Amino acid sequence: MVDGLVSKDRFRKDYDLASQVKRSAVSAMANIVEGFHRRGNREFIKFLDYSRSSLAETLSRLHAASDLQYIEDAEMNTLRRQTDLVRKKVNNLMTYLHQTNRQTN
Repeated sequence: MVDGLVSKDRFRKDYDLASQVKRSAVSAMANIVEGFHRRGNREFIKFLDYSRSSLAETLSRLHAASDLQYIEDAEMNTLRRQTDLVRKKVNNLMTYLHQTNRQTN
């Protein structure tokens, strides 16, 4: 969804903001993957926390785009809900990992 959003005419012309939104959204996903392949829960949780930070950064930049009227209100509401859903899922995974003791060799 982010790629389609930042490809819109007005948004695309603000290259810096569009690039920041794309990078932070990709970072959220990449940190989950990277953390999964680390040794044990402690490191995975650390990367999940990085992912949450990237989600917050993405949402913050989307609010800036909304303020600049690059994003319609309905789109912003959808993005806010989607971001909140992903954040809750990451939080739930962090809670689960705190309660287990996965270690790899």
